[in-house]
Amino acid sequence: MSKIDWGRVQNKVSIALSIGLAVAVIIMVFALINLTKANSSSQAFIDSINEPTTVESNR
Repeated sequence: MSKIDWGRVQNKVSIALSIGLAVAVIIMVFALINLTKANSSSQAFIDSINEPTTVESNR
């Protein structure tokens, strides 16, 4: 049975975890940007719905 070089294994595992962490951070940044875009557009949609009703109630 061959001896396992745990230094190389640990090095490869740490590289894989670093890449996975970087990908997760990038995905979270994109999700946060899309969430704020959706929130602002839905707020504009709510304002556009509420605007005609306020105009009619002022008459």
